[in-house]
Amino acid sequence: MSFLSQSFSSLLVCLALFLPIVGFAQDRLPFVGVTPVGVTPVGVIPAGVTSASMAQVDVTQLPGWRIMQDSRLGNCITCHQITLPYKVLKEQQGNFAPALSQVGAKYSREQLLQWVVDARVLKPQTLMPPYGSLQDLSAPILNKPVLDSSQINDVINVLVQLK
Repeated sequence: MSFLSQSFSSLLVCLALFLPIVGFAQDRLPFVGVTPVGVTPVGVIPAGVTSASMAQVDVTQLPGWRIMQDSRLGNCITCHQITLPYKVLKEQQGNFAPALSQVGAKYSREQLLQWVVDARVLKPQTLMPPYGSLQDLSAPILNKPVLDSSQINDVINVLVQLK
């Protein structure tokens, strides 16, 4: 299968999995400056993790990793690839969206929070679904965001470690 065919196939899988959940509005507008209700930009460091040991954290043991793998929650690996230098991952991963392997080195915690809560604020034409907002969605299936603030902070705790 060619690269273009694989990318298109990955796009279709992402759209099939996420669009029914979040119900995208066709005329969505960016809403820069809106802080999602119940989400704080400061994450919580997982229990048992000290600042001295942050570099050695096995992200697969953090609560956010489960959310990122769960098809009913974050399901990040459907579109993104994650490569860990200390572990071989057996989960099938997508290649449609940017790889997340170095995302913690590229973005601040606050930027990662915004990407997860509603990436449309940073990139209005993104296909990434908003996980912490319902703003400008037409007929969402759920009457609440896909992830709550605690789950979002768990995911951010994983993403900041990916360096």
